[in-house]
Amino acid sequence: MNETVIWANGYKMPVLKAACEASEMNWNHQCMTHATHLKALGDIIIMNGGVVSFGDFLLGIANNDDFKIACILAWLGVLLVTLIRRRKCTS
Repeated sequence: MNETVIWANGYKMPVLKAACEASEMNWNHQCMTHATHLKALGDIIIMNGGVVSFGDFLLGIANNDDFKIACILAWLGVLLVTLIRRRKCTS
């Protein structure tokens, strides 16, 4: 997700205008303008004196082992339900 918004904006992560002064801007960030693409995926959430994106949240969650286990179990559940439904349709 982060890579998409960075690519769409000339290889720089767009930052919410209100947070441009508050956060530490570096070479790979730029303030949002009217020409910014995919604004909703940029750094728009101000927290703890910094600014983050939805992609940052997903990366944080994905690095959690409990979340990974829950995803695998959910996927196995969907797979099992799909197989059961297919078996009923062919019977």
